[in-house]
Amino acid sequence: MSFFRWIRRRPNTPIEETPKIQPRAWRTFRDDEDQWSEENVKRLKAAIPKITDESPEIVMKGKILLMGPIQSGKSSFVNSILGIVNDMIVQIAPAGSGLHSMTLMLSQFVCGNILVCDTKGLEAQSGAGLNTGDIQYLLKGNIPNSYKFDKGTPISDVKESGFIENPTIADRVHCVIFCIGANDVQNHVPDGYLNKWRELLTEINTHGVPVIILLTKIDVICEDVKNDLAITFESKKIHDVVKGASELFGVPEMLIHPVKNFTNETFPERKPSVLLLLALKSALDYTSDCITKINTDHTQAEAKKQKQAEAEKQKQQKEDSKSVNE
Repeated sequence: MSFFRWIRRRPNTPIEETPKIQPRAWRTFRDDEDQWSEENVKRLKAAIPKITDESPEIVMKGKILLMGPIQSGKSSFVNSILGIVNDMIVQIAPAGSGLHSMTLMLSQFVCGNILVCDTKGLEAQSGAGLNTGDIQYLLKGNIPNSYKFDKGTPISDVKESGFIENPTIADRVHCVIFCIGANDVQNHVPDGYLNKWRELLTEINTHGVPVIILLTKIDVICEDVKNDLAITFESKKIHDVVKGASELFGVPEMLIHPVKNFTNETFPERKPSVLLLLALKSALDYTSDCITKINTDHTQAEAKKQKQAEAEKQKQQKEDSKSVNE
């Protein structure tokens, strides 16, 4: 066969696919070479109890609030973190795959010296799932631990159920983690969720609480990452979903953390532990910043009150002195 006849018979050359793995990581960290090592897991775990404050009488613990749609992995994240801390797989927070939220009450879990608070899941339908109007009370600390969410009944309407009328600074939320499945971002996030998210974000920003996004189930959307989580930050598909989440939710990429919760593992494996702990460390950093700001504002407010009281006292003394002279 001649060369030209071979050319005519040759199958069409396939279009070159976009590389699945990027030549350079789209997110880098310090000590990249040992990022996935057991030593790094130990370092990240050691950072968990280090969020302390110099004024324990003002803020005893950091408080992190978990939010997100049903089946987004909120409760599984709690179980995964507690599993890493305890070196064993645990099922403390109720997690499942039903059509409605498995979390029916506000649940607080102690992790080091922080409180992780799990809430009822968001649902796209109006009047279902977590009531977005309740977020202000959750952020301010009006809602006690084990408060049972009542379908369709706003928290403000049931103040007799342990409602904390005058919450302390320690009762307040210092960081919000919003969970969303990577598969949901890749496929379609219903408008009902997005509308509720915008309401929540407005309220969160109004209260000055930092927020990060937990992008769960990354193994579902990328087979390469499923086979090796160590390529998470080189995966173009994961990066594309992170960028998509940033655009959808109006949050910078640096605040979006891809993770895989423990679902079928029999022990806390190293690579998923790294991703989970990196996300938690980010939340702890922002929690620490929030606590510092709260205490600074508190100190300044107290100093202002004291200054005003002193000014009033001096004013009263002058008036009293003037009355005596007269």
